[in-house]
Order: sequence, then C-alpha cells, then structure tokens
Amino acid sequence: MTNQRVDPNASEFALEGALAQLRPYGSSLANGLTSHAPMVVEALWRLGRIDAAEAWIDRYRPHLLAAGTAEPALDANDWRASLGHEALEGSWLALFTAEIEADGWQPVLSRWSERLAPGFAAAAAHGAIRTAHAARSLSRVDTPLRRAELAAGLALWASSWQALPGSPLERNGALSARDALRAIPLVPPARRRNEGAITTAVTVLAEHPGFAPALGALDRARSADALALDLARTFAQVFLDQVRTPLDAIVFTHAITGVAAAERLGRWAGEPAASSLLAHAWQTGAALYACYGDPEAVGRVVVTPTATDLVTAAVAHGDEHAIKLTEVCVDFHARSADPVFLGAAGRALEVVPPG
Repeated sequence: MTNQRVDPNASEFALEGALAQLRPYGSSLANGLTSHAPMVVEALWRLGRIDAAEAWIDRYRPHLLAAGTAEPALDANDWRASLGHEALEGSWLALFTAEIEADGWQPVLSRWSERLAPGFAAAAAHGAIRTAHAARSLSRVDTPLRRAELAAGLALWASSWQALPGSPLERNGALSARDALRAIPLVPPARRRNEGAITTAVTVLAEHPGFAPALGALDRARSADALALDLARTFAQVFLDQVRTPLDAIVFTHAITGVAAAERLGRWAGEPAASSLLAHAWQTGAALYACYGDPEAVGRVVVTPTATDLVTAAVAHGDEHAIKLTEVCVDFHARSADPVFLGAAGRALEVVPPG
C-alpha cells in the first residue's frame, strides 16, 4: 500500500504535527503508568479540538519518558513466547514496523488483532485503545507517522499482554449486557488488591472461580454495533452507579473506552477478529466490575450536559481520561441519544482532578 498525501484539511496537518512532537517519547510515564498522549491528541481531533493539542502536550510533556533505543525484531515464528514481556516492547515494535511496511497497515491489524484479543486487558486495555486510535487516524490518511503510531500501539498491547481467567468465546448466552453483568460475582473486599494498579487488581480473578463461568451469559449473537452499544450503555450506567472516587472513575472509564476500541478495531480488522475483540472487551469490563464494583449503587441524580458543553468542559479540564471518555461518550450518544453517556462523561469531570 502506498502512502497518500496528507489531507489538506488543517486539522489533519495539526494531528500530524502533534504526532511528530510525540515521536521521541515511549509508552510509559515517569510514574510507571501508561502514556495517554497519542490517544488524547487523536481524540481531540475527533472532538474537533485539535487546536488544543499543542498546549495539552506542553502540559503533559514533563510526565513523558524518552523512547528506548532501537531493538532487533522478534522472530515472527516465535511470537507466542514473547507475549506479555515488557522488556521486549522494542523488539515487538521493530516486528510490527517491518510487517506494516511489507504488508500494509490493515492486513497487519487484522492478523494481530485476532492474535492479541485474548490479552485485551493488557495495560488496563491501553494497548488495544491506543491501537484503535491509531487505526482510526490511518483509515483517514495513511502516513509514516500514523503507521509508526499503529506499530507502537500494537507493541504496547503485545508486550503487556495479559489474559484473564476463562474464555468469553466458549459459549453464547441469552442475556443483555446489563443482566449478564449482574451475574458476575464481585470479589469480596477482603480479597481485593486495589492499590491503584488495575493490572494488579485483576490478578485476584485467578482465585475467584465464579468469574469465568459467568462470562458466557452474555448474548453475543448480535451485530457488532448493537452489541457494542449495549455493552457501552451498561458500563456507562455502571460509571454513574459506582463512581465515588477518582480511582473509581479511572477504572470504569476503561470499561467504556475499551468497548469503543474493540468495536472500532473490528471495523478494519474484519471477522473473526471483530467478534473476539468485543467478547474480550466484555471480559475486561466484567473483570473491572468484579474487582472494583460495589453492590450498593451511588443513587445519584445526574444532570446531563449538552454534547457541545461537555466537549468544551473536557478540553478545559485537561485530564487525559476525561478527554478520552468524553470523545467516546459523545460518539455513543450521537448514535443512541441515550443521556447515560453524556452523564457518565460529565460525572468524570466532577470526580477526576483536572490535568
């Protein structure tokens, strides 16, 4: 596939400029968590506010770490043994860069989305989410910077790959997402490991035998857009019912944005990757609920802002999670007119400290 010239639209040029500013940096932050910068700038483009990207990057830059030195590519025939090894991120990056150059971005995305889907929870789903943002930008304009960003997203996903107990593909149930989630047993508070790292918190599910069997209650025999909307609506309601603290907000943000990422990736990856991605996004969201959920809902009266006001407020707020959640919720609201989406994004702005 040959590269196209960048669309003359100024917003695409601005996104290219933002991605260029971020190229010297790696996937991790100084605090050990995952960098959201490439995801945020693409979300700002989608919100029509790419004009805010440069100032946002300037504020975020002190948290960024330089990218590592180039590494030799992995042996593509031995990829399974290298999944989940963070020290191999550079070698994964070299592999994906070479494959995208040789085969084009969409065949690589299709091949590797299916392979990586069972580890959707990787880095709190940030590998899949970053890959989805990169794929969406590439679907508009194919450039070297955007190809590099897709390779980086896939490398993060593969190197932090984390499987959860059970397989959401083993059987197909008859329940809506809301009812299926009610069947997910919560981890007792005394057994939780909620020190702040989502990847640590979900490890307790290996000793929580009721979790894996409950995954099969969901009715997945629906179109991708119907299933994604049902899952997203359910997790948005969870957000409203559960969020009491900034940690709650960050945790349950990933359930919603993870569903959006799975659906978006599926559009370009095709079947069977699309079905697997949504099933594993459901598994990841259910895991977050099992490990952080409270049987008692908050019972909050929600004041729903308009989409326009929400976008303005999210950009002014500046937190990376708030911006990314707003972009996803505005999109789902545009499709469904369900106020739960704008309510969830608005609640995030109330609870998460400004960035």
